Amino acid sequence: MNRRAFLALVGGTAFAAPLSGMAQQSARLPIVAALQAAPIALDPTLSQFVEKLRELGYEDGRNVRLVIRSADADLTRLPSLAAEFIQMKADVIVAINTPAARAAIDATREIPIAIFAGDPIGTGLVSNLAHPGGNVTGVSVLTNELAAKRLQLLREMIPDVRRIAVLFNPDDPLTGPARRETEQAAPRVGVEVGFFPVRDQDRLIAAFQELLAWRPQGLLWLAGQERPFIAGTLDLAAKHRLPAMVPRREQVETGGLICYYPIQSELVRRLAVQVDKILKGGAPGDLPIEQPTKFDLVINLKTATALGIAVPPSLLARADEVIE
Repeated sequence: MNRRAFLALVGGTAFAAPLSGMAQQSARLPIVAALQAAPIALDPTLSQFVEKLRELGYEDGRNVRLVIRSADADLTRLPSLAAEFIQMKADVIVAINTPAARAAIDATREIPIAIFAGDPIGTGLVSNLAHPGGNVTGVSVLTNELAAKRLQLLREMIPDVRRIAVLFNPDDPLTGPARRETEQAAPRVGVEVGFFPVRDQDRLIAAFQELLAWRPQGLLWLAGQERPFIAGTLDLAAKHRLPAMVPRREQVETGGLICYYPIQSELVRRLAVQVDKILKGGAPGDLPIEQPTKFDLVINLKTATALGIAVPPSLLARADEVIE
């Protein structure tokens, strides 16, 4: 869903209205305030969340007030955006991505928070998934626990691979635990990994120059505020004929070779159900942080052909989707 369609879905005004006017309009309605680190146009999470809320009977302006804020990839804006939610006395804060979750948790210990984050324990958001306690619940995307699996799949796709360049955004706390797990998994998988940080477009180009000098046979992006850099990465990967393991399904559709990731739509729907429980009086600390049960293995056969890669039949047989 693009930005225009999403704004139409939430009524537009909830996203754009001044803070004082919004608080006044929604005085007699519970406020669900959602904060996202990535640009709306690049991340479908909030649109999927709003759609599920509608299925549960919530309609913006009728029985709930939806307030949407995006940091548009500028993570330094997150604390001030979270502070807006405190000022407007939101009833629930929905925090999409680990940086947004961190900002929300730092901003309040009283307002219920429902997080959508990769590794809540590894990044210090909560200490227990079954009993998070306090004012936090949500879903865990478990991206860090999938690091070894992604290395294995890339090795299976390209049996001769010995060096894998790993790109990551160091501004996302999620990538710290993910980097450690990837580094620990590499010897077991039989590959060497090199890490190349990217926090802006200029740095992406510099990182590619560095990794090309390192001579990898494959490329892997760690999940965590990578979306603004995927298009540029895939252009450079195609130019230099580097197979790329990307974090998400839609990134395989746009030219990535392969991804293995929890099915996001399922997790977002569960997040909306948790918000429904909170609005009905449930204590967030008593609601377990849910974990994914379904995963997508997606392969872009067109990209493989362009790179001269013969995808092993065993891998094709296990794929949930093959893009041709």
